[in-house]
Amino acid sequence: MDDERRLFYVALTRAKERVTITYARENEEHKETLPSTFVGEIKSELVERIDGAAWDERARNDREFQFAPEKSSEEDFSGVADSKAFVNELFEKQGLSPTALNNYLECPWKYFYVNLIRIPAAQTVHQFYGIAVHAALKDFFDMLKKEEVGTEYLVESFRGHLHRQPLGARDVEELLKRGTEALTGWHKEYLGSWNLRTATEVRINGVELVEGVKITGVLDKVEYVDDNIVEVVDYKTAKPKSRNELMGKTKESDGNYFRQLVFYKLLLSHFKDGALSMQSGTIDFVEPSDTGKYKKETFEITNEEMSELTDTIQRVADEIRNLSFWDKICDDKNCEYCRLRTFVK
Repeated sequence: MDDERRLFYVALTRAKERVTITYARENEEHKETLPSTFVGEIKSELVERIDGAAWDERARNDREFQFAPEKSSEEDFSGVADSKAFVNELFEKQGLSPTALNNYLECPWKYFYVNLIRIPAAQTVHQFYGIAVHAALKDFFDMLKKEEVGTEYLVESFRGHLHRQPLGARDVEELLKRGTEALTGWHKEYLGSWNLRTATEVRINGVELVEGVKITGVLDKVEYVDDNIVEVVDYKTAKPKSRNELMGKTKESDGNYFRQLVFYKLLLSHFKDGALSMQSGTIDFVEPSDTGKYKKETFEITNEEMSELTDTIQRVADEIRNLSFWDKICDDKNCEYCRLRTFVK
């Protein structure tokens, strides 16, 4: 039920101004049916009810209306998507974010569907949890610059943001317990060590890395070491990982977290002619380990690592613009995005 409610929410939020919701009064056996329970959950002041009798009459009398050939969404989509001009226009407009780059390296078709054309998808419970935790941490550090606040403020902010997510009562209850315990322990662990010269949710758009390639990103927190020297902090709500896991040096790791930090240093080095220099990047795990320990890992990014990532970004950009990935699939036999690719001609 909760999964269906999230899907319904995603469908509704695609609309810009209004949505038409229809349902049948009777089924094929002429038995009365009821609308989805989700329809009844919409605030009454936002709903305008329309009698469908006129549409029923038209369907009975107008055979052209009733039997009009359906447009093939696959044909329409492939005709547009199979154009370099279309892909290049989107790519130039959006640029590359750390997530988009990591998705492409995992599977080009995941990038294509999720980041480039952005097909609607219901977010997972864990994603909603992460949204609430990140928002609470932003509120906490923004408020600390004005006045002293403690655990109660942090947890209450988390509670408020969690209740704004389209979650069922059971999920809210479970996540509230989990988040309260995690954030309380995290606050206790680092109490008194805060750097109050911070900026949170720093959004940087449209920075040109190399000619024709824009990069973009949102930094969870920037801590000022000096007027133009900063440390970038990235919060994670996953269980803590080892340093080698973060860097992709273990068998099952992908190095996405470390690559994200290198990406942020590249981003800042090209932002406003390098007005801010990133001294280091820190992965801060808000969730404790199974033994209850909290963990941070700090990295100083080298020029060689930045150069390697620049080359990777340039290669990926060329492949996207030239559609080099068009006839390829990734190594994951169960990849849902490669299966979707079969609909694109």
